[in-house]
This record gives sequence, structure tokens and C-alpha cells, in this order.
Amino acid sequence: MKKILLLSIISLLIIPQVTLAVWWNPFTWKIFKRSSEIKIEQTTDVSSNPTKTSSETQEESSKADQAENIEKLKTEIEDLKKKINEDTTITQPKVSQEVIPTSVTSNEGSMELKIAKCKTIKESDYNTAILKINQAINDRLQEVFNSLNEQYHDAVNKVYDYTKKQQALISGNPDLTGSDKLSLITEYNNDADLQAQKIYNDQQTYWKSQKADIENSKQQAIDKINIFLSEEYNKCLIRN
Repeated sequence: MKKILLLSIISLLIIPQVTLAVWWNPFTWKIFKRSSEIKIEQTTDVSSNPTKTSSETQEESSKADQAENIEKLKTEIEDLKKKINEDTTITQPKVSQEVIPTSVTSNEGSMELKIAKCKTIKESDYNTAILKINQAINDRLQEVFNSLNEQYHDAVNKVYDYTKKQQALISGNPDLTGSDKLSLITEYNNDADLQAQKIYNDQQTYWKSQKADIENSKQQAIDKINIFLSEEYNKCLIRN
């Protein structure tokens, strides 16, 4: 019965003081999500000093328990401080780097691919068109040259054929002396050479004129091709 009474008194003395200490300690509040449980150990040993009174024994026991509980609280507080320091360690902030949106880079890459594709198509079509134009121009030049050359040879042959006929008549004319025949034959030869030279000069003049017209038509065709391909290039950029 005495033991029960003694424990009750000790509990009444210790619990308010410990509770007050715990309440005014911020590290024991609920904000730190930790509750401090105060365990009261039951003391069954009675003081061995028979001379001490019951009140003195009770007071000494209460002080001892209070000291022990205070030490426990200090230990728990230190543990809480360490935990808080660990949880609140300042980490080095990461330096944010500029990130280009994927959609922007994707659009830029898509536009570059589109331009490259349309340029490739334009260059390919241009080269194909130039090859065809050059082939057509060369064929036309060769055609005109062959025609003029044929006309030249026909005209020169006619001149010399006529000259030969006249020389044959001169040679067979019994009324002419040898010197007269030689003089007339030479005259016809010189006249034939002059006519042939004139035909050649006329043919060259006409050939240069025809060649200039053909080259001019070639440049006009190239200009039209450039305009057409530029329009197709713009359509390609819009279409693709």
C-alpha cells in the first residue's frame, strides 16, 4: 500500500513538470511529427537510510526521476536537432539552362529540310531543262549550217559549171586564135572565183545572223525556264 501511495505521489509531482517542459520545447511539438513519450519507471527500492523520513525519501526520489527525465529530454532534443539539421541541409541550387522548345527546333529543322528539298527539285529541273535547250539549240545550229553549206556548194558549183561550159565553147571556136582563147578562158576563171567568193561571204553573213538569232532564242528560253522554276519553287515551299 505504501508503494502504491508513493508511486502516485511521485507521478503527481513529475508529470506536470515534465509535461510543461515538453510543451515549451519547440522540438517536441507536433510540427516536427514526433511525440516524446515520457516513461516513468517504477521504483520499488526503498531508501536504505532508515533515518530519513518518508517526505525526504519522496522528495529525493522525485528529484532523481526528474533529473533522469530531463536528461532523456535533452537527449531527445539533441537527436531532433541533428535530424532537423540533416533534413534542412542547404543544397546547391542547379543553374537552369536555356532549353529551346522541341517544337521550335522541330519547325526549324522541318523548314530547312523543306527548303533543301525544293532547291534540289529546282536544280534538278533546271539542269534537265538546260540540257534539253542546249540539245535543241545545237540541233538547230547544225541544221542551219548544213542548209547554208549545201546552198553555198550548189551556188558555187553552178558558177563553175557555167564557166566550164563557156571555156569549152571558147576552146572549140575556130575563129579565135590561141592567145584569144587563153585570154577568154582566164577571164572566165577569174570571174567564177569572184562569184564563188561573193557567195561564200554572203553565206557567212547569213550564217552569223542565223546563229545570233538562235543564241538569242536560247537565252529567252533559259529566262522563261528560270521564271517558271522560281514559281514552282515557291509552290513547293507552300505545298510541302
